[in-house]
Amino acid sequence: MSREKLSRRQFFKAAAMSAAGAAIVACQPQTVVVKETVEVEKEVTKIVAGTPIVETVVVEKEVTVETVATAAPAPAEYAALSDMPPSTSREAPMLAERVSTGELPPVEERLAAEPLVVQPMQIGKYGGTRRNGHVSSNIWITDGQVEYEGFLRINADQVSWEPNLCKGVDVSADASTYTLSLRKGVKWSDGEPLTAQDFVFWYRDILQNKEITPSIDTRFTPGGEVFELTAPDDFTLVIKFAVPYPAFLMASLAHRYGFWSGPFVPAHYLKQFHVDYNANAVDEAKAENYDTWYARFKDKQSSQSNVDLPTLQMAMPVSNDASLAVLQRNPYYWIVDTEGNQMPYIDNYEVLHLTDWEVYQAKVITGEFTTAVMDTSILNYASYEAAAEDADYRITLWESGKGGEVYYQVNMTYNKDPVLRDIFGDVRFRRAMSLAIDRDEVNRLIYFGQAIPRQMTVIRQTSWFKPEYETAWAEYDLGQANALLDEMGLEWDANKTWRLRPDGEPIQIVFDFFETDTPKLPITELLAEFWKAVGVELIYTSAAASLVSERCTANEEPMSLWHGDAASEILFPLDRKWILGKPEGQEGVGALLWNRWLDAVSQGKDPPEESEEPPQWWKDHYDNYYKFASTLDPELAAKVLEFQADQILSIGIVGQAPQPFIIRNNLRNIPDFGIWNWDDLFSYPYHAETYFFE
Repeated sequence: MSREKLSRRQFFKAAAMSAAGAAIVACQPQTVVVKETVEVEKEVTKIVAGTPIVETVVVEKEVTVETVATAAPAPAEYAALSDMPPSTSREAPMLAERVSTGELPPVEERLAAEPLVVQPMQIGKYGGTRRNGHVSSNIWITDGQVEYEGFLRINADQVSWEPNLCKGVDVSADASTYTLSLRKGVKWSDGEPLTAQDFVFWYRDILQNKEITPSIDTRFTPGGEVFELTAPDDFTLVIKFAVPYPAFLMASLAHRYGFWSGPFVPAHYLKQFHVDYNANAVDEAKAENYDTWYARFKDKQSSQSNVDLPTLQMAMPVSNDASLAVLQRNPYYWIVDTEGNQMPYIDNYEVLHLTDWEVYQAKVITGEFTTAVMDTSILNYASYEAAAEDADYRITLWESGKGGEVYYQVNMTYNKDPVLRDIFGDVRFRRAMSLAIDRDEVNRLIYFGQAIPRQMTVIRQTSWFKPEYETAWAEYDLGQANALLDEMGLEWDANKTWRLRPDGEPIQIVFDFFETDTPKLPITELLAEFWKAVGVELIYTSAAASLVSERCTANEEPMSLWHGDAASEILFPLDRKWILGKPEGQEGVGALLWNRWLDAVSQGKDPPEESEEPPQWWKDHYDNYYKFASTLDPELAAKVLEFQADQILSIGIVGQAPQPFIIRNNLRNIPDFGIWNWDDLFSYPYHAETYFFE
């Protein structure tokens, strides 16, 4: 792609951008004070901060009334928990009909003895169908439509937790033992009680059954040992680790990190498919064309494949096929509002499964969805804005919560090309490539100037953030970039078009990536132009996720990209992808073979054949990160983040960008601002069960 073609594209983008950028600024929450002259005789209505106050006055002339006009709800308006149990219980009309026929017991018998009480932004109304789409077959993770329910819940402040299925948790002084108090009387969607024994079943018969779980997630084995789980009674769980593990509180109990397929499993239902509880499980599995009993068990354990699986979530699947999932309210849901209304307010949910991103965008623009955010793009903002009135939706801008919308790692253990590997291993190269990026231009062209040009690091809201991490080697400086490459001896070719490797070949980086979540392709197109200016050719292909992941794991990719979540107080201590890289997969190939060696040795295992012992400086960084993860010591956090700022394992461009959140005009209780990110489970902190149609 030539600079001339890029300039043409930029010209047309800029024309649309100027209008879209103005619209973005205009839609932000703002409070303005206006004066209006009104004729009155006996009463004057003063509106202060949106609240009418009627005063009786005697006037015989025009008066000026100051009106505080609020363009959007204040960002501080979120749903919150209440300590006051409601005095009455109410249920949705659609469930009342089933009660009257005897199909369901009365709401008082279905609610938990200790329900979670939520104070919504506004007491809602029952009814309606929420319709969403997603470029995926996943029922649950789509615009926060149906929430994952965990032990605790992440607070809207992004740094603290609040009760959920647990009323509370006691943490030992050394953060190695967690005592969880379960909410009494919670029921599964089929009416069976949730007790501590459900978790014991998961721990003993799923997590530690090697046929179902061949390897246990390392997040559950700090110190090299699987945690202990005991249940002193039906509503108490004790989780004990071999070593202190403070990150577990936010990352696993409030988030779900590590708990990918559990631990919330209905033991009463799943035992019928488990060989330890059903002597006929093997024969039954074969009769249903499963190769093994545990293949059938895992299929029955998945809500994606088994709509009959009891759930604790606000809605339960009724059907799910290749094109559409249909869900209905859970009649035994354990959350109520402050007036005793059983949540959720909305009756029905539909999730349209799509395979084409452009089709999704077309449906968004025509107003087919109640909300759209998971796959929306800031690049389409002008189109969203133009269609909003006709399609009857409003647009809010949340924040992505990402330290980098895209970050890049060159593979320092890339054995397929030793010459290129040596270049990648020189910190001067990584610094030069970072200096060659015009981050302001990316921000202007892709994000209308609304993101933060920055190096890949933690987001500003964390207690570990320092401004120097964000600006490290992030200034656009072609002179310094070229000087570093000259210093490395990477000379220009005769035409001064490309830099040459020590073997005389031009420097080319050819890699594959998967396009998802953020505008990775447009940013990579710009990156290729920036790096061309310093003589490095970037050749890239957008490919299927499975192929990219397979190639990265096989150490066949010289470079990788991903989006920089796990940059918050919640997940940074447990998800190392941009600070260390991974031993497999597409999220970070920067030190793949080194990490594979260290992961094995740290667990007392022999290093795998496809691994390498790393140099001492990398061992030190690895050790510092895991010491930090086990202590949350701010001094260790500083060492880890200073290493990234100095060594630039991950090259960031912009972060904390706006995320368009499109909402049907009659849908209420969605905050005007929030953080839309994996780190906080998307809309999890904002209580989607309280959304309603007005």
